[in-house]
Amino acid sequence: MRVVLANKHFLGLSGGAERNMSDMANWLITAGHQVYILSETKHGETPAFPVSQSVKIVCPVDGTNVGADLLGEIEPDPGIRAWAKANRSLRKKWGHSIRAINPDVILTFMPHTATFLLYELGYEYPIIVTNQNDPEIDYYSGKHGSDEVDRHLRIELLRRARTVHFLMPAFPERMPEFVRQKSVVIPNAVPLKTPSRPRSCRRKIIGLGRLVPQKGFSLLIEAFCASQAYKEGWDLHIFGSGPEEEALLRLVRRLMAQRQVFLRGQTDNPDIELEDADVFVIPSFYEGWGLALTEAMAAGLPAIGFEDCPGVNWLLTSGENGTLVERSVNALAVAIDQLASDPALRQKLGEAGRQSVERFAPRHVYDQWAKEIARARSEGLAC
Repeated sequence: MRVVLANKHFLGLSGGAERNMSDMANWLITAGHQVYILSETKHGETPAFPVSQSVKIVCPVDGTNVGADLLGEIEPDPGIRAWAKANRSLRKKWGHSIRAINPDVILTFMPHTATFLLYELGYEYPIIVTNQNDPEIDYYSGKHGSDEVDRHLRIELLRRARTVHFLMPAFPERMPEFVRQKSVVIPNAVPLKTPSRPRSCRRKIIGLGRLVPQKGFSLLIEAFCASQAYKEGWDLHIFGSGPEEEALLRLVRRLMAQRQVFLRGQTDNPDIELEDADVFVIPSFYEGWGLALTEAMAAGLPAIGFEDCPGVNWLLTSGENGTLVERSVNALAVAIDQLASDPALRQKLGEAGRQSVERFAPRHVYDQWAKEIARARSEGLAC
């Protein structure tokens, strides 16, 4: 089977969607499929995560095909016509490249890619739209720069999708009935870890993620510096890169915490860093899944998150397999101190967290994906 995985911004980025897309491509290759990744690059970027050499990476080139007419399906108001015109070149070159491949199934990652592909190709190929985030953020909020017309099309064009995928059971409930009827819930795959080396003697709290406002690392730094653990010599290590780096470094200097708070940059070996830590904190405002969180849980680390964070409050049950607190500096500092002062509690929650992610083992998750991809191919286009 020829399978296309499409994400306009895949190359060079190192977020959860890109990690999941790389893992999906590698699994599809081991399952015997022909796999194509379509993405765009401005400066020759390469995948941030390992991708099999058997995967063909295609950067769309210009073509001549024009997308299907929306008349009769979506109200042809001036805003939609302007969107179609503004995205015409993008639709043409992606349509040209995909038609040259002639795939059996297309999987899109991220709504911006799904929208123009559904417009251009939704009547030609079975398309599975995979959602890697909370739909409240991607379809309704406009937090990622989408305007009202784009948000309207993101939802309305899902009528052309064969299947709409979500990561958690609560997510489809936020969508219209026609989306719920064609939705499927499949979690991300989480390989379990077996610690291979002893942790360092330095007591360490760790955070992983892009340095952007939604990840909440400024709040984590303030909470850590207000904690008793900070006074007792614990360290905080944050791994990741992004536009907030300079602001976070200024915060560390203002708090005079340079000897205990470290911004370590991007890591190519998150598993090793997790093995070397004692507590994991995910201070995000929202998550589609919380890939770093599940990796930490799989490594047996006790985790702290915020009780109002989608994608975290589904994975953690406070007091059972982790700790959830209200979103405040004081509450997070108290939670840090609770774990820092109690090795037995760290062991208990870490082991419970590890057991709770066993249901996301790759063999279980990819069995579900195999069935959905086969169904999309056999049933064909959306009704």
